Amino acid sequence: MLKKKSSEENPEIDIQQQIQKIIENTKKEFGEKSVSTLEESGLGGRKILSTGSLLLDKIIEAGGYIYGTIIEIFGQPGVGKSTLALHAISECQKQGKIAAYIDLENKLGKNNEYAANIGVNAKELIKFNSLGGEEVFRFINKNIEEGVSLFVVDSVAALIPEANLKEGAESQGVASKARLISERLPITNLKMRDKDVILIFINQIREDFSSSFFGPKLTTPGGWSLEHHVSLRIMLRPRERIQKDTEYIGIKTQANIIKNSFGSLKKKAADLEIIFGQGIQKEREIIDLAVEKDIIQKSGNWYSYKEKKIGNGRESVIDYLIKNPLVFSEIEQMTFPSLSDNA
Repeated sequence: MLKKKSSEENPEIDIQQQIQKIIENTKKEFGEKSVSTLEESGLGGRKILSTGSLLLDKIIEAGGYIYGTIIEIFGQPGVGKSTLALHAISECQKQGKIAAYIDLENKLGKNNEYAANIGVNAKELIKFNSLGGEEVFRFINKNIEEGVSLFVVDSVAALIPEANLKEGAESQGVASKARLISERLPITNLKMRDKDVILIFINQIREDFSSSFFGPKLTTPGGWSLEHHVSLRIMLRPRERIQKDTEYIGIKTQANIIKNSFGSLKKKAADLEIIFGQGIQKEREIIDLAVEKDIIQKSGNWYSYKEKKIGNGRESVIDYLIKNPLVFSEIEQMTFPSLSDNA
């Protein structure tokens, strides 16, 4: 007759039962979503928002921005920070969700046509004009509960505490901004937990001449609290201008993943092509990798797909793919199969 194993002979069973009991009791007291095992709290089932760039989605590894997280996009002026934010809004609206743009730099209204070209529906985009930093966090915290799925704060540098707006408060400067964020952001982060919401901060770069004997160090406004609470930090660097025939049509920007809480520790980068008046074109991003995977064939300057010539030179191939979206969709699914699964 077989003898049943006791918990002493298999202590793992006893530990699992204890853990399950602790979890059940904790849920009764603190709520259903208050506790889980580490295995259950991973990325499984968490929703993803595309960045609007196939290449950036790929190096983030999750396939885009993860709902329930805080993102920081920073860099020099004119490298595409607001463009990336507008692409996120476009992708959010495609998912049938609500987005809000907190326009502290008072510049979004000047870019309505550009936003429309990227795919933003201006009629469905909430634009909040705040006078003080505390108002920004009150607006975000309230509307997390109202169903807004994406907040863009443009920018951290313009996030001014209400006290600083009063006469004679200018001297509070950088320290007061960092204090505001360190006090308010942890509350917002808690409210975002288990919600389908993403918070994107656009930030600038400063040179700190006091931090290094060897010269100025690049830093960002907002203090350590912002860096600690963000799950993903993307630094944009200018690379070169994009030329078509004799005309400059855009800029190439390098997106560097500085921090990624849900990806590998290895820092990654991708070159994004931003076209003036149009933003990021996925048709441009796919060609080189499709050639590398032999999905598109290249012979000299000619490109072919399924034994049919589709263009003489890279720019003509881009034009072809823009005019033939079904062909582009086929190539995209073969080139980025895992990203297609996340869509």
